[in-house]
Amino acid sequence: MTVVEGGGRKIEQDLLSGDIDVALSMLPTREDRFEYESVGDYPIYAVLPKDDKWLGESKLELTELKDIPFYLYTSEFTITQIIERLCQEKGFVPRVGIKSSQWDFLAAMVKSGLGVSFIPEPICRNLNPKDYCFRELSDELRWRLALMWSRERYLSKASQAFVDLVKSRT
Repeated sequence: MTVVEGGGRKIEQDLLSGDIDVALSMLPTREDRFEYESVGDYPIYAVLPKDDKWLGESKLELTELKDIPFYLYTSEFTITQIIERLCQEKGFVPRVGIKSSQWDFLAAMVKSGLGVSFIPEPICRNLNPKDYCFRELSDELRWRLALMWSRERYLSKASQAFVDLVKSRT
């Protein structure tokens, strides 16, 4: 088994081209050519610098963030496309400070006190809550993970065994 990392859109392309057999990716997918098994569903938090301004229990409106830089995953990540679409629906274009494929780099940029990132809850567990505010958005943002494979391609016995193993544990 070879492990390949990348954003959801790139992973989908690799599945369709046959470069990879099975992938763990974020739903929703744009393609109906995939079979998938859901494996997790988690909130995505707005991760902000630790500051009284951002403390609170209520859900945050995305428009409250429109004047600060957004630190986003690269465009190949589904989460970035969802954030950009939500901003557009709310009537603004996010001020993108930086894009990276590395969540820890995005978190470090937030810790510097200059902007916001959007990070799934399981990854937020790796961040020190003394350094960050974690806020849910009023627009429910979820990290829905699924094991995916192409309906149009042969699935090797090893890949099928892996899919079966995952299915037996979900």
